[in-house]
Amino acid sequence: MKWFKLILDVTIFILIAILLFVYTYKENQEILPDTKYPIAVTDWNKKYSKNEIYKRINQFAKKENVAIYKSTSNYTNKNVDKDIYVFNKSKATTITPFNAKYNIHYLSDDELLKKDIKGSYFVKDKNFDVSKFINFLKEYGVTAESYKIDHMMIAVGVIKQMNIVVPLSALLIVY
Repeated sequence: MKWFKLILDVTIFILIAILLFVYTYKENQEILPDTKYPIAVTDWNKKYSKNEIYKRINQFAKKENVAIYKSTSNYTNKNVDKDIYVFNKSKATTITPFNAKYNIHYLSDDELLKKDIKGSYFVKDKNFDVSKFINFLKEYGVTAESYKIDHMMIAVGVIKQMNIVVPLSALLIVY
């Protein structure tokens, strides 16, 4: 009986370790590492040009003393390519992907102008007033909203995607 308990303990430990690894992998696919404030830009009325809006975002980032990252992900052949532009480059931190299959490409000013304003923006600084940034964007005809990263939904999605609901439930009942 002791051997059975020991095997069960080791199995549970390994399963939890694998789940944490896969969860971290999936979370890293969605956002930039250490993100505190993810912001989704959903609409733009085109009253101001892209160049003007991007210039204003850069000024805002410098005034607030933070780096704002615009990220676009492209999924090709099971690889993730992230195109990232940093507003206020002096405050930028190095982004190290969790997965070696991620290719991070930093955009130049000219490449940024070819991208759509809509998309994901991220701020890593803890002392950032996200509502101030959203209101700032509204002044220039850009609709944005901050969203919370739902860690529980990512974890449940990982469990469902791996089809381990039944085995996990059985292990928990036996344990």
